[in-house]
Amino acid sequence: MTNVAVWGDSISKGILYDSERKRHVILPKGGIQAAAECLGLGLQNFSRFGATISKGWERLQKSLSQGVNYDLALLEYGGNDCDYDWSQISADPDGEYLPFTPLEQFKKIYQDMIAAFKERGVKPAVMNLPPIDSRRYLQFVTRNGLSAQNILKWLGDVEHIHRHQAAYSQVVEQIALENDCYLVDVRKGFFDAGDYRTLLCEDGIHPNLEGQRCIQRQLVGYAHAMGI
Repeated sequence: MTNVAVWGDSISKGILYDSERKRHVILPKGGIQAAAECLGLGLQNFSRFGATISKGWERLQKSLSQGVNYDLALLEYGGNDCDYDWSQISADPDGEYLPFTPLEQFKKIYQDMIAAFKERGVKPAVMNLPPIDSRRYLQFVTRNGLSAQNILKWLGDVEHIHRHQAAYSQVVEQIALENDCYLVDVRKGFFDAGDYRTLLCEDGIHPNLEGQRCIQRQLVGYAHAMGI
């Protein structure tokens, strides 16, 4: 049996937004868990809700110091890294702001994580990001009183959210190419589905149940391509 470890955020954890309960919940079996069972893989999922790559790297270094017991590591970061402190922007739309993890820092830490796995004989794989619904996401982040008007003033146009998030996904793809590691292209799976927005929750960023099934299909397909 191939043993796999997953390091990432809420998407790889299998978390979605429950519109009825108005909160995020974890699926009993998310796309990665379902794919692992389908493929007969041993799975350790270290993903955490809200994780940025810097937080993931801190936890990973502590974990690696205790040794590894898996053959392949799947990394999935970017969704929180590309995000902003919207409350600050809402309060002062004329200010200058950086995402939680600027792109160059994001890329460097991602490469450091890959190198750390390779040094220990673990095969690294990376997963790019499902696309985001800019309009739905803006409605979600302003639902409790933040000024959508001020945030839009700072953004320039609402689709800047989508373009900005896409830049992080593109960097993940570049990292895979430059570091000779596997890329699981879940983004393509969402776009190939037609209207990818039907695969997203009310918050505009988390895959819903069908979105998690799309992730499962992409993972299974790429695992077969990798000879797993």
